[in-house]
Amino acid sequence: MNRSIVVTIFVFLALCTCAVFSQEAKKPQEPEYVNVFSVLDKDGVLRPLERQPARPNSKVKALGFGGAQASYVVSNENSPVRFSSDASLQFVVRPAGPNSPGGTAANNVDPATIVQLYRLKVTKKQRELQIVKAGIFAGTKNNQEEATIPFEIVKYGEQSALMRPLKPLLPGEYMWAANAAFMVPQAYCFGIDPAKP
Repeated sequence: MNRSIVVTIFVFLALCTCAVFSQEAKKPQEPEYVNVFSVLDKDGVLRPLERQPARPNSKVKALGFGGAQASYVVSNENSPVRFSSDASLQFVVRPAGPNSPGGTAANNVDPATIVQLYRLKVTKKQRELQIVKAGIFAGTKNNQEEATIPFEIVKYGEQSALMRPLKPLLPGEYMWAANAAFMVPQAYCFGIDPAKP
């Protein structure tokens, strides 16, 4: 066989091998488990958020005549996971709906209906997501909607979703939750600090 043909074939096979390895190297890191939120750092590495149980809580004033409220509370006033308000944040989750086969979100389910980002109210020794507030004369108000933070969501890797807040987050405490409509078993929390001058 002609030596130049052998060299050409060898170079071609080497380039194909390099292309395969480079494609594998560029494969994004995805969460191991469903409904676990992480922040994606600038190197493409997933970093864990603070994980806390969100406990249901209700308060009734004057036997109900003074009104009532329902909320979820998370321990401690501040998350140990902190970011600056000028940081460009991206979060990743492998979403799973309650009836998803195989533990992943069905292809025809919008992940934005499964996950939600909330701003938490800081109260004494805890953080709170107020769901509803009711009064005899004032009626019922859904406060969960006011705490909801809009975000964009796109496919990430094979089974995950990448989320970015639509606007820079104000200083405060935040929580990601999955299947969050009136049932938040786990909260994935972080805090935003003012940007340093």
